[in-house]
Amino acid sequence: MALSVLHISKYPARQGGMDEILRRHAKDPSGNQRFLSLLAIPGSEHVTAESDDGMKFQALQAGIHVPMGFLARRARKAFERAAPAISLYYNCWGADVLAGADASALRIGYVHNHFPGFEAYVNYYASFLDGFLSVSPALHSHICRQVSVEVAQNSAAMPLPVDELFYEAGRARGTKSAGCVIGFCGRMTRAQKRVDRLPDLAAGLDAAGVDYRLELLGDGPDRAWLAERLGAHPRVSFLGWRAPASVAKTFAAWKYVVFTSDYEGQSLALLEAIAAGCLPVYPDFHVGGELPGTASQWCLYPVGDIKSAVARLLGMEGASVKELEPLRAELGAMIARHQPGEYERAFEQWTEQVRPAGRAQAGPSWRRLVEPVFAYNRYYRRLTDGPRPRSVA
Repeated sequence: MALSVLHISKYPARQGGMDEILRRHAKDPSGNQRFLSLLAIPGSEHVTAESDDGMKFQALQAGIHVPMGFLARRARKAFERAAPAISLYYNCWGADVLAGADASALRIGYVHNHFPGFEAYVNYYASFLDGFLSVSPALHSHICRQVSVEVAQNSAAMPLPVDELFYEAGRARGTKSAGCVIGFCGRMTRAQKRVDRLPDLAAGLDAAGVDYRLELLGDGPDRAWLAERLGAHPRVSFLGWRAPASVAKTFAAWKYVVFTSDYEGQSLALLEAIAAGCLPVYPDFHVGGELPGTASQWCLYPVGDIKSAVARLLGMEGASVKELEPLRAELGAMIARHQPGEYERAFEQWTEQVRPAGRAQAGPSWRRLVEPVFAYNRYYRRLTDGPRPRSVA
């Protein structure tokens, strides 16, 4: 890698697609990558710590009542130690406040999510950044429509990396039929993930007389709510969270994977399930941007339209193996771009192409510097939170 990078996240890597990206960068042997967690590890001003999976990061001690300007002053020392050419802000958190402390040649926002109000979020942070990375071509297109030509030139879409475990699981399953086993994988919450739509999905399949099984993989704040409605259903199973190797085997036992979200940037679980051989049923967040042409016709349905999701499942279940061959071939070509190593190659190629934009970047506002962390978080949530669904009895 030609340029040194400082990866800046709100917290140390935990679970999720964004955290998987952080862990993957931590494996880079070149020594050109450093990690800064802005809200972590109470104790001394600067600590070198190690996460549960061995990823080393520099962390700043700061509580939620600390002014953001205080955090920026502490971060200045971290920037001096790392001396990065590129500062990469995950989901842009803190990029506006750290603009005065960040002496890197390029400040880049790494966008992992899409949500209602996305345009306002991009427009706000574009004042402090030289470019954006994103986790899907659809997100990249959304961003480039909002920003200047100079910022767009330093922006790119990265192919989210899928662990080899899932490709191995797909090869191991071969062409054997899994029966009509439908899986859901994700955080069990009504906000964004809309697990409140799963009972309607089961009811639609029941009404169609399908011999199916619905397996729900994951956990979250609305698991108990969902269990009250589906826990006694004879065709529904709750699998909880599982380790990656077990998740890969579970995906390989599913024929279909279904998502019910209101919005996504790019779902890593979707890519993993396709790699393991599942046929996806997916909301059309980006007007066909997540899945290619043939797959769009078979698999995509209008966001929130569970009747259409059921129809997509029934259509594939009623199709012959030959009829589904073009679909599987197109999904196979799509998922090949997410194999291990493709992400690293794309990232390194991007670092070799980007150049300082040479434009005047905005500095942090007085208001942002004096407000405490909890107030900044509240402002950030207003930028990034979509409307909560109406309560479901």
